[in-house]
Amino acid sequence: MGLRVSPKGLKNFVLQTRIKSRLRRITFKPAYPLLSVADARQRAMELKGAIGRGEDPVAEKQREREAPTFKDLVDSYLKDAEVRALRSLPRARRRLEVHGSRWYARKATDITREDIARLHQNIAEKSGRVIANRVVTLLRTIFNRALDQGIFKGENPAVRVKLFREEPRTRFLSPEEFARINTALAQEPNQYMAQLLRVTLVARTAAQRAAFRALVGY
Repeated sequence: MGLRVSPKGLKNFVLQTRIKSRLRRITFKPAYPLLSVADARQRAMELKGAIGRGEDPVAEKQREREAPTFKDLVDSYLKDAEVRALRSLPRARRRLEVHGSRWYARKATDITREDIARLHQNIAEKSGRVIANRVVTLLRTIFNRALDQGIFKGENPAVRVKLFREEPRTRFLSPEEFARINTALAQEPNQYMAQLLRVTLVARTAAQRAAFRALVGY
C-alpha cells in the first residue's frame, strides 16, 4: 500500500497488486486525512483477502458503475410499450412520473423490496389502495421485462410485495341516466327487446327499483 499525491496536493492511498495475472492499482476514497492510515490498512487487508479468494474488486466496481439505473429500465419498458402501441401507455407514464420518478437516478439493483413496500403503503394512504396496487403491478412488469431482456441482473424487488385486497365497486345509475336510457328504449323499433332490457335493468338495480318504475311507468 502506498500514498499518491496529486499536483494539487490531494492525497490518496493506493494498493497495487496482481488480480488474475494483471497488475492493478486500486485508489482508496475518500482522500487522506478523511480516510485514516488505520482504515486504509484495514481496507487493503480486506481487498487482499477478496483477491486471494479469486474475486476481482476492480471488475466488480466497474460493473457497479455500468449497472443500469431505474430510469434505464423505465425508458426501455416505455419504448417497448410504444412499439406495441399499448393502450395503457399514457396511464403508465403518468403513474411512473408521479410515483416512480424519485428513483430515476438510483441503480436498479439498489431498489429493495422494502422500498417498494413503503411506496405501496404511501400511495395507498394518499391515493387509495387500488392505485397503490396498480403501481406495484407496473413495477413488477418493468423489472420482469428487464430481467427477460438481460438489462437487469438480480431479483425482482416488487414480486413479494403483498397487494391490498380490493373490494368490488358497486355503482347505481342516476335518475338522469335512467331518463336517457328510457328515451333511447322508447325509440327502439324492437319494443320486445326494449321491454326485455327494461326488465333486466330492474332486476340488476334492485336498490333503485322504485325510482326506475316511477320513471318508465313499468
